[in-house]
Amino acid sequence: MKKFILFIIMAMSFSLYALPDFSTLAEALDQASLDKLEEQGDCHRESTREEGLLWLPDHFLGSKIDEIYRELNPKMTVEMVMLVPMDEGISSHPDFIRQVTNKFLNVSDQKGLRYYSSSRKKELTLIEDSFTAREEGSKKKTDDFEFESVPGVTDLVIYQKDVNFGGNYFDYHCELYDEGTLLTTTNRTNLTVMAFFTVAKPDENIMAYALIPCNEGLYIYTAVLVSDPPEQERIFGISVNIQGFFRKRVKKIVEWFSDNFVFL
Repeated sequence: MKKFILFIIMAMSFSLYALPDFSTLAEALDQASLDKLEEQGDCHRESTREEGLLWLPDHFLGSKIDEIYRELNPKMTVEMVMLVPMDEGISSHPDFIRQVTNKFLNVSDQKGLRYYSSSRKKELTLIEDSFTAREEGSKKKTDDFEFESVPGVTDLVIYQKDVNFGGNYFDYHCELYDEGTLLTTTNRTNLTVMAFFTVAKPDENIMAYALIPCNEGLYIYTAVLVSDPPEQERIFGISVNIQGFFRKRVKKIVEWFSDNFVFL
């Protein structure tokens, strides 16, 4: 009898939330963007203030990101869409999104993340250091946060040193739901290029991720927002592609997740 009741409870938990299809979440994307997504694993677009966010998924997490966008009112916006395929049945498991979220919060594992530099024609270290800090300004590390159950909310301080922006502290705000996760990162220190050229002052850069389980796997929508970016494209004759720096960062983190995530 107890086994039968347990079976009924498990069956109900699987049926509480019907997963959306990829096509539903990506309905706002044009065919060229969908083709690029299929060929390269991601697609992106730069948006003006007049356009706003055009690729937001038809999902309550999309509405939350739209609210963040409207509050910051950024001059620079980059939208990115990625799909991480999963074996059949994994993304529908009740514990899937919790494990996905915990992996994204496993920031210490991002240390040493590498990328290929087309300009230098070799591999370089993108993220030189990465850990959860006890507080802003502290180099004292604490264990990476893990959610024990769904739903849940947490706020964390993360330190990361990368090849483009140097060492910085970020506020991580994470909201975990049965239907997906909203993860936002906000800079608490100046993001600078070449150690002096300021790209974003504190609180002027937000990267908002919507992690949404779908029938095909994990749908990831990201909005990179910078409230008042510099207009210079070159510094001392060196080309500076700020949008490219952010796109590279997001793409490599998603690739790191895809390469290392194991559903248990």
